[in-house]
Amino acid sequence: AAQPLAQPPAGVRPVTSAREFYFDHDSQAARIAFEEARRRRKAIGSAGAWATLVTWQRILEEALAEGVSTLLVLADDVAFHRDAPALFAAVLAELPPDWLMLQLGTRQAEWDRTVAAAVGRHLYRGNGAAAGAHAVGLRAELFPFMLDMVKRRDMPLDIGAVSAAGRAWRERCFVVTPNLAIQAGEAAEPGTAPGGRDLAELARSLRWHLPDYDL
Repeated sequence: AAQPLAQPPAGVRPVTSAREFYFDHDSQAARIAFEEARRRRKAIGSAGAWATLVTWQRILEEALAEGVSTLLVLADDVAFHRDAPALFAAVLAELPPDWLMLQLGTRQAEWDRTVAAAVGRHLYRGNGAAAGAHAVGLRAELFPFMLDMVKRRDMPLDIGAVSAAGRAWRERCFVVTPNLAIQAGEAAEPGTAPGGRDLAELARSLRWHLPDYDL
């Protein structure tokens, strides 16, 4: 937190908007500079965000050492859809065999077709803009990339490593719809959500039907 804010790298086109941040940038360093300038603080804004990266580093290192082929990482505040078994079975029936990342849930507020491209009834491609890391499935092919990204400690997991993977391999990264898992912490207080936003409004924008979840 005491380090100076990141500056746009010399000779690289700067990121100037949220759309460029997700869809049209030439450098991860430019994304970091944009995020820190926007927030007026370091991109890693809390001890929890730092600890998440440390935890993921250990998980990925152990998975690589043990030769794990697929991995599902869940945050401790995940709430599952009440029809999770049936929904997951339907997802697996649609999931392409060469998938690399499967987000069981995310915080998808933009639903333009260029942002959320439908693949089937229960899947869409987030194209790097599906900012959610509370329930993420990975194939071993993606472990080294994710490990490198989290070891950098320069961006939160969701808009850093997860977003970068979703953009780099956009044809092989998918999000479940309706979300099979949401973060219970986002719906813990009746009527309110983080930042003072009305919970019902938040749920509508993220397409969460709250009665469907085990809260």
